[in-house]
Amino acid sequence: MLMKQVQEATPRAQAVTGERLRNAVDHFASENLLTILMAEASGILDSASRKVLPLVLSSLPSARCVERGHLEQAVVDAGLPRSAAQDMAEFLFLEGLLGNLNVENGYVQFYYRRDTYSFSIRGPWTLHRALMYAFNVPW
Repeated sequence: MLMKQVQEATPRAQAVTGERLRNAVDHFASENLLTILMAEASGILDSASRKVLPLVLSSLPSARCVERGHLEQAVVDAGLPRSAAQDMAEFLFLEGLLGNLNVENGYVQFYYRRDTYSFSIRGPWTLHRALMYAFNVPW
């Protein structure tokens, strides 16, 4: 889907420029990725969590370093119990959209369907840039 967006943003027989690529990525993040995310949340997250997932993501104060408390506060502000934050974070990790952040060296570990990576329940985490763009979360 992303490659299709890049093709549509680039006129035939012309080069892919940074601006065209950014426009394609923005469109993919705000249109296609959110549709995919919400579809995959069906059956995994409860209906109340699915309903407020976009609100929770857009309420995060930073994409670079998402502290557990930040996510819990966003979940509570959206009207869910604090405990829903863990399920939401783990879902996002398994989707490859929330990565474990090692603060000491800045290394981020995304899951991407690899069983060798386990979710760091304590955080902190980094939000994938596609979600950062889609929800306008500051870096």
